[in-house]
Amino acid sequence: MVAGVTLVWGLIIYRIVSGMGGDDYKMPFAQKQETFQYAVQTDSFALIADYPDPFIPDDSEPAVVQVQTDEKVVPGGGTAPSFDKTMIQYHGMIANPDTKLKLATITIKGKDHLVREKEKVDEITIRKIERERLVLIYRSKTITVDRN
Repeated sequence: MVAGVTLVWGLIIYRIVSGMGGDDYKMPFAQKQETFQYAVQTDSFALIADYPDPFIPDDSEPAVVQVQTDEKVVPGGGTAPSFDKTMIQYHGMIANPDTKLKLATITIKGKDHLVREKEKVDEITIRKIERERLVLIYRSKTITVDRN
């Protein structure tokens, strides 16, 4: 048993001493690096930053914005809502029977929308989505749009 313990400790000490030896270390040498010759062309344009800083508040008067509306002026002084049915196109619906969620794909004034029932887009409220038609409310008027 003493011989076995001596053999094990002898191997452990041999591994430690041989691991500490630095004879296998190789000295790195400098390698020649390639150099490239390149030229940067000057820009053919110049940036002129003569606009105000958008993060610093401007104390001048606010700009007046004109808004173009689709309303027609009625001789009595009021306005009558104008609605053109062709500005809305109903493309179809996507339905999930598990959650009973219905989504409609529509185009309003050239912009595509994915809407659900009771959602409001550009003063138009989606009241009901069916397979072949769409029921809308525009300024308290009920409008039906058929699918294309």
